[in-house]
Order: sequence, then structure tokens, then C-alpha cells
Amino acid sequence: MAPDRRKSGTDHKKYTDSFAWSQTRTEEKIFYACLTGKDQEECLMKKLRIFSMVVFVIAAASFGYFKYEQINSKDNQAPAIAMDTDSIQVSCQAEDGELLKGIKAMDSKDGDVTGSLIVESVSNFMENHTRNMTVVAFDSDNHATKAARKITYTDYVSPTFSLTEPLRFAMNTQDIMGTLTCSDVLDGDITGKIKMSSEYYVQADVAGEYPMVYQVANSAGDVQKLPVTVEIYDPSKEAQKPQFELSEYLVYTSVGNAVDPWSYVQQITMGGIKFVRGEDGVLRDPNPAEKQERTAITADEVQITNQADFNTPGTYEILYQITDDSGKESVTGQVRLIVVVR
Repeated sequence: MAPDRRKSGTDHKKYTDSFAWSQTRTEEKIFYACLTGKDQEECLMKKLRIFSMVVFVIAAASFGYFKYEQINSKDNQAPAIAMDTDSIQVSCQAEDGELLKGIKAMDSKDGDVTGSLIVESVSNFMENHTRNMTVVAFDSDNHATKAARKITYTDYVSPTFSLTEPLRFAMNTQDIMGTLTCSDVLDGDITGKIKMSSEYYVQADVAGEYPMVYQVANSAGDVQKLPVTVEIYDPSKEAQKPQFELSEYLVYTSVGNAVDPWSYVQQITMGGIKFVRGEDGVLRDPNPAEKQERTAITADEVQITNQADFNTPGTYEILYQITDDSGKESVTGQVRLIVVVR
């Protein structure tokens, strides 16, 4: 007899309930599977945030420790500078090595740091041509210490002007500096620093004599002034006048040491004839013509106005003049020698 496959009502209900429960569990699994996916993402983000915070805390702690060690290991003391003397005498050409001679620098951490010494600055001249020099020493932490030393030069001379031609200029000449130059024992050629005083004015288009002051300063603040007379002449009237030629047009001498003005006269051109200085100090025509009236010029024939006081420092002018009476009209030529007494 074949088995009865029909289910009773109770069995059918059990089956139906079992199927419904199975379906519900499947839906729950699917639902929780979705929840689990979101949770995993949120969990991962949370873990990343926690990890970032941990890394930040570790980095901050490491940086703080590094700064702590850096501060505590750093030397807070600057080097100490010692000198065997606080004043020295040197040549104007002395270099830094000589200026730093006898100076040492020691540091509590680095030891001897004398090699770091440099000359930071040198002041302008003070009293008696003395200058203050500032030196600096450094340690490995870049701490700096400064010290001062006085410098006196053994061979210093103030800026010196030179002139190879007289300060005489034709009308309308733009450059009334002429051949004036200046040299200095500290700075060399400082001609480019020469200035004309704004207190005086030379009217270059009007013949005449004008006062002028040239001045210059070197890097040590030594200002030198040269008060002179600038002559503006009319070229159309110059050819007939006697012309002087001096060996120098600006000379320096020390107090008490007078100069001989005539010794600087090398040549005078007058009446078309050049009279040249001989060994005896007389100016002669090297090739005189027969029956020539004038063959020589002596010191007595030249008017020399010497206002120099050789016992007092200052700038003076010596004026040379000579008159030619051989023509229809008498004409006078002149030139100046500038003398600086110091």
C-alpha cells in the first residue's frame, strides 16, 4: 500500500511556519549584511581618526622633546674677548690681521674662537686723529661679542690736492675744476669727491677774478678745504700778454718752512720769445737774434706778491706779474702759485 503523501492540517501549518521563518531569516541576513557593510566603513573611518590622533600625539611629543633637548643643549653664553692693549699704532696701510693682533676670543662651549674675529667698523677721526675700531667674535651658536680698540696712524697725512695747470680759464669754460686732483693715504685717488662750495659763484661768461673754495673728505671724515682765486679771461686779449709757466701750481710745506717763489718760475713767453730758466736761475732766450733788445729775464723784473705766512697753517696765494712794454700798449701777464702750510 502506497504511503499517503497528503499532510495533515497540523503538518501543513508547521511547514508553512517553517518556510515563513526561513524567509524572514534570509531577509534579516540580507538586512544585517547591509548594516554590516556600513558599520565596516564607519568602523574603518573611526579607526583612521584614532590612528591620526595617535600619530599627532606622538609627533607633538617628539617635537616637544626635540625642542626641549635643543634648548637645554644650546650654549647661552657669548664668547669673551681679551686684548693685550686697547690702543695700537699702525700704518695707514695696515690690514685686518695687524689691526687684530693681540686680541683673543674664548667661548665656554667652543673654546678658542679667535679665528672668528672680524673688524666690524672703524669710526671717523676723533681727537688727535685717533679712530675707534669695533671688533666682533662669534661662537657656533652665532652668539656675538663686541669690543673696541683705539687706532692711531703713524704715517697719516690729510688729503692732498695737486694742480698741474693754473686755475685760469677762458670765458664760457664749463669745467672750472681744471686739472685739480686729490689723493689720500687711506682711500687713494679721491678726485671724484672734490666739490665746489655753494657759497661762491664763478660767472664763467664774464672775465674777472672770483673766490672759490674746493673741498674734499676721505672715509675717515677728514675734510680739507682749498680756498683759491679762479680767473676767467678773455681769449681775444690773451695772446698779447706775457705767459708764465711754473714747475708747480700748488705746493705744500710745513709750518716754519718757507718756500722760494722764484724757484718755481720755469719759463716766461713775452713778445713771442720763450725765456727758459737756466742753472743760475735766470730766464734766457736759448736762441737770441742779433741786436735783440731783451735776451733774459731776472727775478727783479717779475713782481711777486707773496702773502704767505709760513708760521701759520693755512692756504695762501703767491701772485706773479710781468709787464711787456715793447708793443704799442703795455700788457701784463700773471699767474698764481697756491701754497698750503700745514
